[in-house]
Amino acid sequence: MEKPDGRPRQTGREAIADRLVRLGQLQFEDFCQLDPLTIRSIATDPDWSVALQNAPHVELSLCRVVSPSAAVSSPFSRSNAGGLDEIQAAQERLVRRYALELLREKAPPLFDCLPWHDWDFAVVARQVPVWQTRFLLTGAGATTTVCQLRRSAGVYVLEQLPAMREYVLRKAEMERVRRLAVVEGTVEKIPLAAAAADLAIVGGTGRVTPVALAELRRVARRLLVVDNDPWMTGELPPGEWEMVEVAVRGLGIRTGWWLERPTG
Repeated sequence: MEKPDGRPRQTGREAIADRLVRLGQLQFEDFCQLDPLTIRSIATDPDWSVALQNAPHVELSLCRVVSPSAAVSSPFSRSNAGGLDEIQAAQERLVRRYALELLREKAPPLFDCLPWHDWDFAVVARQVPVWQTRFLLTGAGATTTVCQLRRSAGVYVLEQLPAMREYVLRKAEMERVRRLAVVEGTVEKIPLAAAAADLAIVGGTGRVTPVALAELRRVARRLLVVDNDPWMTGELPPGEWEMVEVAVRGLGIRTGWWLERPTG
């Protein structure tokens, strides 16, 4: 389908990327702000070989972040092919492809305000006594959900990026969230003891790989996965999941999956 102006109508992730680019006024130079972990994960993208041809300052910045002791050694492939239009097109594709990563690290407050991060917490409050429950939060919406847990028995927020960890701590202080700890790690390697949490809440089905599921079950007695991340989707590993409807801002009614859902 086409828009009235004749351009192709965007759907799905393309439309989301367009919104994120406008929201954060994202540009190619914003890649200089990325954390080393993020840079390493995107360094193999084939568009870098063209995009860096007229951006030596970006390449030098990225190399210094990834390997400060060997800044002259680039982890990115290079190509001498292509004119200015092709270079700019490659840069634009990279910005759109990694718009979420760029927004998250350039402007954590704007990232936090994405509509799908806000979902109806009543689906949890109806099942567990919040004030007696220790929570582990990770994935899309963790920075928003934390505000629902001001008087819980404890909150762990699992976050890999330093900028987001600092933001969560500042926000929790402003919102007067009690008994909160922000831990560095990934969902596939959680630095917590077994049974450290009563309920783990994961935003986005794409984050729950078989390895992640095993780790989540080690750390938490129960698990709730909310389908509130249109950027990162995926199939859940096999398990005795029980589905429940969850209202997600901007997305409507989505599915939540309980594992070992409480009764009563």
